[in-house]
Amino acid sequence: MASVAVPVHSHKYYSEGVLPEPYVTYSLNIELDVETDDVLTIELQRGSEAIAIPPNIIAQLKNVDLGTIQITHEMHRSPERPAYSRHGETGDWFHISFNLGKKYRAEKVEKGVGYFKWGKDKVEITIIKNKTVTIRRRSLDKSFEYWSKKTW
Repeated sequence: MASVAVPVHSHKYYSEGVLPEPYVTYSLNIELDVETDDVLTIELQRGSEAIAIPPNIIAQLKNVDLGTIQITHEMHRSPERPAYSRHGETGDWFHISFNLGKKYRAEKVEKGVGYFKWGKDKVEITIIKNKTVTIRRRSLDKSFEYWSKKTW
């Protein structure tokens, strides 16, 4: 019988990377409580700026799955083609997203056909140019990808 690979579960995450000017680099350090997987600390350095994640946002980060973390940015420097984010500002946006909460089954019906999927909710923390930090949570049943047709 063959074994099945299982993702590694971690309580600490650290990443360093490259960003466009004026920031050049970033570093991100996240630490979870080993019993609950709730976020204890998030340390973010964007260039020379230390970005403080407000306690009210950290308090919402319960049962986090660091194995699903994605870091993305929207930083545009072309004066001929200025960019505007879905957040309504011009400039720079840094996004940290990951799954959190308990795994559950979501179901929906479209045009009389049933669909389902298993997963967790997703959260996205966004930092804009002036260091404002926002959070957006999307429940599994509101996501668009990977729905399976019910066959029973």
